[in-house]
Amino acid sequence: MPSFPIGFNHNYTIGELSMTLAQPTQRKCQDDYIITWNGIHQFSDIHLFNDISQNINNIQAMNDFLGYFKNSPFIMMTQDCINVNITSQQDVIDYVNALPLNDTLKVCLASMIFRCDIDNINYPCPRYNGCVRHYVQILLVFGYQFNLINWKFSKLSNCNVTNQIISNIGYPGNSYNISNEDFRTLYRTLFQNNQL
Repeated sequence: MPSFPIGFNHNYTIGELSMTLAQPTQRKCQDDYIITWNGIHQFSDIHLFNDISQNINNIQAMNDFLGYFKNSPFIMMTQDCINVNITSQQDVIDYVNALPLNDTLKVCLASMIFRCDIDNINYPCPRYNGCVRHYVQILLVFGYQFNLINWKFSKLSNCNVTNQIISNIGYPGNSYNISNEDFRTLYRTLFQNNQL
């Protein structure tokens, strides 16, 4: 992805909704940027997880949505990493706007693609897990929503898993003892078994 100028702020329209990509002065590295939805709130995992689960209510819709992510021209999945190739942010917006999704899911999908880019900028694979953790969390949302055994963590078998818990386990030192290695291991297993 080309570097943004320092302090950039780009607004994009997605159906009736909007998204802003901006580079604030406080960032993790020079190319880091943030996503804001509808000028209201900065992107967060919990907003994404809730919007996805509220707008996808069957397995076919889930498979379609995940396919739009995995098969997009911006995402390349390998056994260890999810690489992102964005040469123009507008290309991502044009891609999601052309899909047969409601506007909320279009914003979610664009955010997932941009979020993977941000994660790979700040937590490059393979030393860290870049986008892998984030994508596995999306699979967990669906795994617990639709009771898909392969998309669950055994470490969470003794609790009622909610989207908030799935968000919480993305942070180091979480109370569920889910580590970066747990995300990497599940991703590799699913990749090898063609279950992503």
